Amino acid sequence: MPHSQNKRPIILRVTVPIMWCLNNAVTSLNAAETLLIFAMMALICADVIARNLLSSSLHGVIELTELGIVSIVFFANRGHVEIGEIDAL
Repeated sequence: MPHSQNKRPIILRVTVPIMWCLNNAVTSLNAAETLLIFAMMALICADVIARNLLSSSLHGVIELTELGIVSIVFFANRGHVEIGEIDAL
């Protein structure tokens, strides 16, 4: 046998790269969620400042906040998916 990797069962050789890709996808979604939260925070703060200084609200802030909250709930499913190693039998 030329490589020790060939001693691993075929299921491990197939699933480990898939699990690595899924783990990277979940990490990317978590980063996107964090950026979305900070963007929503900045948008709401800008709206409050505009209301107090200009006596006028920014257009579309409520709608963008609603969509952002829905997106955050969608991204928050990270606790329900766990990726771990499969032990060889």
